[in-house]
Amino acid sequence: MKKRSILAGLVRVATLPVVLALASASAAGVSTDPLASGAPITALALRSPMVSIASQGARVVAVGPRGYILFSSNGGKDWRQATGPVRADLTAVHLRDARNGWAVGHDGVVLRTDNGGESWTRVLDGRSVLEILNRSYEARAAAGDTVAARVKGEIERLMAQSASPDVMPNPFLDVLFSDASEGFVIGAFGLVLRTRDGGKSWEPWIERAENDRRLHFYAAATDGATLYFAGEQGLLRRLDKGDDHFTTIETPYNGTFFGVHAAPGLLLAYGLRGNAWASEDGGASWRKIETGVEAGIIAVLPAGGTRLILVSQAGHVFSTTDGGRTLAALQVPRQGEVLAAALVGANALALTRHGGVNLVTLPAVR
Repeated sequence: MKKRSILAGLVRVATLPVVLALASASAAGVSTDPLASGAPITALALRSPMVSIASQGARVVAVGPRGYILFSSNGGKDWRQATGPVRADLTAVHLRDARNGWAVGHDGVVLRTDNGGESWTRVLDGRSVLEILNRSYEARAAAGDTVAARVKGEIERLMAQSASPDVMPNPFLDVLFSDASEGFVIGAFGLVLRTRDGGKSWEPWIERAENDRRLHFYAAATDGATLYFAGEQGLLRRLDKGDDHFTTIETPYNGTFFGVHAAPGLLLAYGLRGNAWASEDGGASWRKIETGVEAGIIAVLPAGGTRLILVSQAGHVFSTTDGGRTLAALQVPRQGEVLAAALVGANALALTRHGGVNLVTLPAVR
């Protein structure tokens, strides 16, 4: 890859303490399989670098290394550690409402909660993902599907290099459910799975994502009618409701997109070096949002009406009500690198940093 994304760096940051912990566990005779046991309950979790955060009303959930999951029921003022079923690093969390949510991570992990993040169940992991992929592509390849045969060969080559030959090593990097039934999990090297029954069964969509180079998918978003995936090297894909295959949206930027925001009449993709681009015609044409910063944009958050809040890795916070044509810089405390952000209520911002999560009040826009 020509450019290393911020998210890839964060994954490495989150992995380092896991490597150290696994070395200690191995010396102590404890299983080093991150899928074999739950996340340790420890005060360390509250000070760990949570790499994704989501909110619904007063409920806020953050995920990070070692399978750590934190939740707050009072808008981020107080935090507790949730019971997590794996020790794999978690990379993204999505709350569909105040009770139902999903989290994904390394080793093909997909988790679900139905009590606002207080406890979680494992829906998928690298072993079950590998079974799903093999079952689907082997059957179709045997029936003469040449595309399936090619994907099957890619999976075989990948697994031949895996340290755990029975575990699909690709991390999932985002999860999105448009309703209670349909959802997607996406990740490294073009990995895509879809469910239409709330996670009971899954179907691989690798070949439907128009991503023959198997670039990483980092983020998913929907405006209610159309689903978008964003990723490295300017990757942007669109799935219209009722279709079963993604189409390419050409973008003027060939760097990594960390995220995408979709709303009726506005599509916004953002990523490295302060880059953010907006389109009002579904991606047919684009205009650059002049952020004036070099730090990566790591979050674009709907704040009611047409207002959006943009957050950079360096802690810059901007407000816009016109799709990014003008930005108002908001003065908030700059206390180190920001890994993820979520709006809590009308005027609070929950920011995750290397030392945990902190809450800041957004000043009024003049």
